[in-house]
Amino acid sequence: GSQSQLTLDQFSVGHSLLIPDIDPAQGHILDPEVADYFFHTEHYYAATLQAIESKLESLDEALRRPEVQSLLGESNR
Repeated sequence: GSQSQLTLDQFSVGHSLLIPDIDPAQGHILDPEVADYFFHTEHYYAATLQAIESKLESLDEALRRPEVQSLLGESNR
């Protein structure tokens, strides 16, 4: 409901309000896909930086290969 429906006068006798009991010792299992979605939605800035850094490292490794170095010429080494 809306914020206006979250007042005590909206409750009546016989209705129960269920509040989950959170046990810090209880583990909650997430599959990798859900964990990935959570990371990308809650930490999108960090996720974006992580993806950029990973791709830049891959590009750097590829550019350092001898077969690529020979194509770049002397001035680009």
